[in-house]
Formats: sequence, structure tokens, C-alpha cells
Amino acid sequence: FGKLRIDIGTLIVVMSLFAMIQAAVLIYQYKLNKAYPGIGWWAAGSLAGAAGFALNVLREMEPFRIWSLIAGNGLLVAALVFFYIGVARFLGKTERRGSLLAGWILLLVLLAYYTLIDDQIVTRVVLVSAAVTVISLMSAAVLWRNRVGAALTPELLTLTAFLLHGIFFAVRTVEYLLWGEGFSFFAPTFMQTLMFVVVFISNNLWTFGFVTLVNRRLHDETREAKERFEVIFHTSPD
Repeated sequence: FGKLRIDIGTLIVVMSLFAMIQAAVLIYQYKLNKAYPGIGWWAAGSLAGAAGFALNVLREMEPFRIWSLIAGNGLLVAALVFFYIGVARFLGKTERRGSLLAGWILLLVLLAYYTLIDDQIVTRVVLVSAAVTVISLMSAAVLWRNRVGAALTPELLTLTAFLLHGIFFAVRTVEYLLWGEGFSFFAPTFMQTLMFVVVFISNNLWTFGFVTLVNRRLHDETREAKERFEVIFHTSPD
């Protein structure tokens, strides 16, 4: 970004506000369409993401630093797990919730170890980035297997968001494995600033994709009901 200096703390606050707005949108969708499975998980994921972003603000406040690191990262990964479960259920697929929970708990244990016992910031970045990569690509894979046609559909739009998210964090994982020394979360480096840009774009894309998926299902059900009524009407002897 050349001479442009972007305050990471400000970006975190902005991301938290947008995440709360997205959570409100998905909660509203859930209240309107409780019959559809998965929407509640999307709403829960947005709330977890908003809380995770908000806790990042406390990273430089010593009384809260340790717990904000563990809880903040844990919530951000949990948000993606919730999104994955929501996508799978909305599309009528099953998810291995036990395996997901076990993996998330293992991540928390490792984060706690590399925060409380052996403070290794680069290791934490690699762990979280790798977990985000795996969960994001899992969501993309479910959407790809259940896409409708080759045109631009809600599945492809949402898939693009998770694919972008997953690929970026895969690159981030490799980068910090190879050149992660001296990492600072609040340093406005190119990679750190780009991370917030990618997360912001992905969050908006998959929120829009979720809403579009719901609206298309509503439209499909309305069309099917109309066609069924027309068949009954035209085949009625009276």
C-alpha cells in the first residue's frame, strides 16, 4: 500500500460493526424462515464472528490479552464451523459434528498452550490460518457438489466467497511458516491489511449468498405451489 498507513485497530472496529449488521440480517432471515434448516447456524456463525472480531480489540490490553487471543481466535474459527454446518444442512447434507467439535477443542487446547505456556505468536497464526483454510474449503466443496447448473447461481456466489477465503488463508499459512518471524498483529503490513480486505469481501459475499439461497428456495416453492394448483385446476372435471 506504499505510503498509505492503515490503522489495524480501526479496521477491526469496522469489521466488528459490519459483522454485527450481517448477524442482524441473518437473524431476521432465521425468524422469517425457521422451517428451513441451516439458517440458524448461519446466524450463530455471524454472531460468533462479530464477537471474535470485537475481542481482537483487547489484544493490546494486558489484563485481557491472553483470553482475548484464545477466545477471539476460537470464536472466529467457530463462526466458520457454524457456516459449514448451516450450508450442509440447508442443502440437505449431513455433517460430522463430532469431528468438527473435536477439532475445534483441539485447536483451543493448542492455542492455550502456545499462549499460556509457550508464547509463540507465529505458531498461533499458522494454527488459526490452517484451521480457517480447511473449514472454508470444506464449505466450498459442499457448495460445489450441490451447485445447480453452470450459470451464476447462489451456490456459485457463496462458493466463490469461501474459496477466496480459503485460498488466501492457505497462502497466509505458508507465508508465516516460512517467513513469520517478527509478526505483529497490529502492524499495518501489506499481508495483514490484505487479510482484512479479503475477510471483509468474503463476509459480504457469503452473507449475500446465504440470503440469495433462501430467497431462491422461497421462489422455487412458490412456483411449485402455483404449478401444482394449475394442474389441479386444469384436470378438475368441474
